[in-house]
Amino acid sequence: MTHLRKQDTRPAVLAYLEFMQPSLSEAVDEMIASGIHEIRVVPVFLAVGSHVRKDLPVLLDEARARHPALSISATAAIGEQDEIQQAIAAFAVRMI
Repeated sequence: MTHLRKQDTRPAVLAYLEFMQPSLSEAVDEMIASGIHEIRVVPVFLAVGSHVRKDLPVLLDEARARHPALSISATAAIGEQDEIQQAIAAFAVRMI
């Protein structure tokens, strides 16, 4: 098991793009209400599909329009990260 070297105390909120709650919009509104004005979205998708390419940018723009003082950005999808790809490959090898 991997342990974090440093405990990160920044708030983190799980949000969904469809079918489940809270939506990204609701999560952003909740964070703004709690005094947070800088948000970094980490798309937990293994592949870059229409959610990452199309839906997410629209939702981020809508959040910016609703909250002009908000600084909101998104990282690349986790599936594009070398660490995640290596972890998936290592898992697959262990399963053989």
